[in-house]
Amino acid sequence: MLSKPIKIKNVVPQHLFDSLQDEFDHSGWSLGNKSYNQKWQRDGFTLADLPANRPIIFNIASYIKLKIQRYIKHDLAFIRAHVNGYVYGQTGGFHQDFVEHRTYTFIMFTHENWNMQWGGEFVCYDESAQDYKFFPALPNTGVLIPSDWDHYGAAPNEYANCMRSTIGFSFCDPSIKEYMSEVCAQVKYFT
Repeated sequence: MLSKPIKIKNVVPQHLFDSLQDEFDHSGWSLGNKSYNQKWQRDGFTLADLPANRPIIFNIASYIKLKIQRYIKHDLAFIRAHVNGYVYGQTGGFHQDFVEHRTYTFIMFTHENWNMQWGGEFVCYDESAQDYKFFPALPNTGVLIPSDWDHYGAAPNEYANCMRSTIGFSFCDPSIKEYMSEVCAQVKYFT
């Protein structure tokens, strides 16, 4: 079990990060993304043309899986990817990706450039420490948390001149992969 959030820099090699930027450039961002169904949640952007079954998503998920298994200390199964983008004025609310134990969320910052003054941090409630943790939105950096921890992505502020983009990768213990596949199939994600 993961007892604290883990920040990982240089999630993937630069050539793979650059390839992801190419995918983003050739896919259409659209307004209307919600990662969970809450009436008060504002829409964010999503890449409708970049489904999770694209080879680049699996390639990145494989890199992430190998890196995070060092902290989880057992094998993991990839179960979904969720692409998200926010511009100034758009913020997600606190939510949990899954309530099931033995599931993990890795948020990867996928925008090309970022200035610390632009905001857009990832915020999670560390249940072990009973404290909020804040992680800057640095490109090709990610944060690993248990999927049942409350978390959200803050909006970029008025100084930001680009979109804050992330991919949330979900993993689980292989013993519950079949069950989690059914859970993902039943839940309506607004992507």
